[in-house]
Amino acid sequence: MSSPPDALLLLQQVFGHSQLRPGQREIIDSVLHEQATLAVMPTGSGKSLCYQLPAVFLPGLTIVVSPLIALIRDQVRALEARGVQAASLTSADAPEDRMRAERAVREGTLDLLYVAPERFRSTRFLELLRGAKLALFVVDEAHCISQWGHDFRPDYAKLSEMIRLLEPERVAAFTATATPEVQIDIVRGLGLASANTIVTGFDRENLELSVQETGRGKAKKLRATAKALETWMQDGGSGLVYVATRKSAEEVAKELAGLGFAAEPYHAGLPPERRQKVQDRFQKRDGRVIVATTAFGMGVDKRDVRVVVHYHVPSSVESYYQEVGRAGRDDQPAGGVLLYDTGDLRYALMRLETSCPTPQVAQATHRYALQLAGQGADLSFDELCQAAEDNIVASARAAVIALERCGDISFEGGPLSVRPEMTLSSSVLEARARRERARLDALIGYVNRAACRRRYVVEYFGDKRHAERCGVCDRCQSPDVQALAGEALREAQMALSCVARMRGRYGRSRVVEVLQGSRALSVLSAGLDQLSTYGLLKHRSREHTLDLLDRLVRADLAVVTLGEFPKIMLSEHGAETLRARAPMMLSGAATPKKAKAEAGTRRRTRRSPGRRRAKQA
Repeated sequence: MSSPPDALLLLQQVFGHSQLRPGQREIIDSVLHEQATLAVMPTGSGKSLCYQLPAVFLPGLTIVVSPLIALIRDQVRALEARGVQAASLTSADAPEDRMRAERAVREGTLDLLYVAPERFRSTRFLELLRGAKLALFVVDEAHCISQWGHDFRPDYAKLSEMIRLLEPERVAAFTATATPEVQIDIVRGLGLASANTIVTGFDRENLELSVQETGRGKAKKLRATAKALETWMQDGGSGLVYVATRKSAEEVAKELAGLGFAAEPYHAGLPPERRQKVQDRFQKRDGRVIVATTAFGMGVDKRDVRVVVHYHVPSSVESYYQEVGRAGRDDQPAGGVLLYDTGDLRYALMRLETSCPTPQVAQATHRYALQLAGQGADLSFDELCQAAEDNIVASARAAVIALERCGDISFEGGPLSVRPEMTLSSSVLEARARRERARLDALIGYVNRAACRRRYVVEYFGDKRHAERCGVCDRCQSPDVQALAGEALREAQMALSCVARMRGRYGRSRVVEVLQGSRALSVLSAGLDQLSTYGLLKHRSREHTLDLLDRLVRADLAVVTLGEFPKIMLSEHGAETLRARAPMMLSGAATPKKAKAEAGTRRRTRRSPGRRRAKQA
C-alpha cells in the first residue's frame, strides 16, 4: 500500500516539502486507503500534514475537530497562505467569517473546515454538514475523548455519534500523548472497531530533559528560570515558562522583565485582545519569553522555541510531555527544564483536588444544577461550569463534566436539563481520583526516580524500544552514579533501615534526627530513641544525611508521599533490596565545592543576554 504519486506531488507543490518524515507516509497511506486510523505521534513530528495532505488531495470536505482555537487560527492562516481553501467555525470567529465559511461548505469549495467540538451541539451546523460530501473526519487531540486521558472533554464523548450520523468516507484520530490504555479507549470511544493504530514513537532526540531541585523560595526559582533561559536562548530563539496559576504568570513575567528578558504573561484571565497581541508578538519576534498557564502553547506552532521551563511541577507525565514538546520543533537542540521544590507538591495536590470532585461536591453540584433548571436557566456548558465553580467550590467544574458524561445533565435540545435523581456513583468518582493520583505519582517518579529522563517518559507511554540511557539528559550526563561499597554501602543500609523502622509516619527531617541521635522532645516523646537505628549516623552532618535520603529516593529505594507534610517510606524495590542485602546504585553526594560553584554560576546569571535582546525588541 502506497500513497498515489499525485498526492506526493502536492507535498512539494503545496506544502514545500521534498520528503516525508518517518511515520508520516504510513499514516497518510492508511488514511487515503479509507482505513479508520489512530495516529500517535510526538509533538513536533508533523502530524498536521498527515491529514492536511489527504484533505487537499481528496475530493470533498475534510472536517478537523480540535479544542485548540489558537492552533486552528494558526493552521487556517498557514493553509490560506499556501493557496488551500480552509476556514474555521469557532466562537472566536467574527460573524462575517462564519457566514463566509458556511457558504463555502454549501457551495462545496472548501478543502478543510476546522471546528471546535462544541460546534456539534448545533442542529443547524449538523444540517449544514449533512448536505456536504465528507471525504475525511479528523479528530485532533484525540486523547480528550478518553476518560483515562489527562485532558478529557465532554464534547469529545459525542463524536462517535456524529461520525455515525454524518457517515464520512474516512475517519482519522491524532494525538501526541496516549498510553496504551488511552489508545484503546480512543478507538472504543470513537466507535472505530477496526482502526489501524499507528504509533510512530514518543522519543524526541533533540530534546534535552532535566530536573533541577531549587530549594524553597521564589528568588531561587527565579534565578534558576533566568539561568535556563539564558543558557538556551543565547544564540536566539524564544522561551516558554509554564506556571500553575494566573497570579504566578503575572509575577514571574514581571520579575523576568526586570532582569532584562522580553517577557510577558499569558493566561485565560487576560482580555482576548491582549492575549492575541501577546501571542502574535511571540509568534513573529525573536527573543520573546512567554510566562503562561496551560491556556497557552498547546496550539502554537512556533518552531524556534529553544527552551520550555516548568516553574511549577505539572499534574502528569502526559501534560508535561505535551507542553515540553513545544520546544525544538525545528529539530534543532532544545531544552526542557523542570524546576522542583517540595512546596510544589501543594500546587500539584490543589490541582488534583480540583480535578477530582468528592461525592459530596458532585451531589451539591447536581442540586445546584437542578435548581437552575427549575428556574428555566438556559446555560451553556461553560456557563454552568463557571457558575458552579463560583457558587460551590473549584472542583464543581469537574463535577459538571462527570454529571454530563453519565447523562445526569444535558445541554441539548433547549434549556438546561437535569435528572431529578443523580445516577453518578461514588465508585466512578473514586476511580477517577485513583487514576489522577496515579498520574501525579508517575510525574513525581519522573522528578525523583528516573535513572534516565527520556527513557522514563517513553516507557511510560509504552515504548520499550530505546536504550537504557539517552546520553543527554541531566541524569545521563551525571558521571557519579556508582555501586556502593564499604562504609558508603553500610551508611545507605543504615539510612534505609531507619526509614523502614519509622513505617512511613514521618518526614525526612525526623528520620535525620533519629539517625543523628537527636535529643529533641519530638523524638524522645515518640519513643524514636528506642529504635535500633537511633544515632547510627551521629558522626555525619545533617546536610550529608539529608542528601543520602534524597539519593535513596532518586534510586527508587524510598519514596516521598504527597501532601502538605510529605512522609518518607520504603518503596517495593527498597524493601526487596534491604531484605536481600542487595547491591545499591546511588548518585554521588553533593560536595561543598560543587555547591559553591553552582552558587557562583547563579550569581553570574543576574546580567543576562536577555537584557540585550529586550532592548532590541
